[in-house]
Amino acid sequence: MLFWISVIAASIYVIGSVSAYLVNVNLKNQGFTGISTAEVLNPLKWISVFIGYFLKFVIPLHILEQYILRFYDPECRPDCMLVGRCKTCGCDSVCKAWSPMEECSKKNWPKIIWSKKEYEAFRKKFPVQIKIEYGNGIV
Repeated sequence: MLFWISVIAASIYVIGSVSAYLVNVNLKNQGFTGISTAEVLNPLKWISVFIGYFLKFVIPLHILEQYILRFYDPECRPDCMLVGRCKTCGCDSVCKAWSPMEECSKKNWPKIIWSKKEYEAFRKKFPVQIKIEYGNGIV
């Protein structure tokens, strides 16, 4: 029994490695840098990629964007998020921001809008620019 489990595991590894290698070669042929051979052969890398694909469907981009807006709101971040307590209502600001049913007591952000179409309409009505700046000023 253990022998067959080993054979199946080895087969999965070989099939996965060959598949990852072929995808990588295809990416390089398209002008991308691809990934190193060590990463192609690393099962942890495969798991990481699988988790990324899974999360892409579990947490849609329009939902993720709303959470980013909550945590990096220019009014809430310095006064509430970094302190951990809202200076207006006194709530645990980080917990409140994680809750999809809550909205900012200062009306800086609404409840999470689950519908992508509704969120797109909301963004047209209230345009937002997300800017990420690192310590050296490079965006």
